[in-house]
Amino acid sequence: MQYAHGEFIVTRCGSAIVTQAFGPWNRECVTLFAKEYRAKAESLFGQTWCNIVCVSGESLLVPDAEASLRERTAAMHPLGLTHVALVMGDSSAKATTKAQLKRVYRYLNIVQFL
Repeated sequence: MQYAHGEFIVTRCGSAIVTQAFGPWNRECVTLFAKEYRAKAESLFGQTWCNIVCVSGESLLVPDAEASLRERTAAMHPLGLTHVALVMGDSSAKATTKAQLKRVYRYLNIVQFL
C-alpha cells in the first residue's frame, strides 16, 4: 500500500455528516476517509441523513480514488444518505472538482446540490 495523499476532517452535526476535504486524494486516502466517515455516520444508519462536503485547495481525485469514493458512497445510500451539498472553497480546479464529484454521485439516487 502506498501512503495516503490528501487530508480530511469528518464531523457529525445533527443529521449531517460534514466533510472538509483538502486534496488531491489518492485511493489510500479514500480508504482512510471511508473508515472515519462510517464511524461518524453509524449512529445515523436507518434514518435520513445528509452529507455536506467542503473542499479547499486542489481537491482532486486520481482515477482509482474517484472510483473507490463512488463505490463507498453508493454503499451509504441504503443506510439513509439522501442528500449531498458541495461547498467550494479556494481552488484553481473548481470546475474539475465539481465534475468529479458529479460523477461520484451520478445515478446513486442521492439529491445533489453542487
